[in-house]
Amino acid sequence: MDTAYRLYQRIFDRKDTKELRLYGLNGNDLFETDADVHSKIKLRIVGGRGNDTFNIKGKIACHTL
Repeated sequence: MDTAYRLYQRIFDRKDTKELRLYGLNGNDLFETDADVHSKIKLRIVGGRGNDTFNIKGKIACHTL
């Protein structure tokens, strides 16, 4: 059973947002950005329990834990 769905969607402005933090939930999480993404906002991703996949493409400052 596929339980993937979008939890949240928003466009952030660099003037207001310096860093985004994404936290994984239990299970196998997938964090993915498109190759055409470019942003000066730092992205910090913290995986949850399970086998997480980080597929980060494009020009983005990203730190994964």
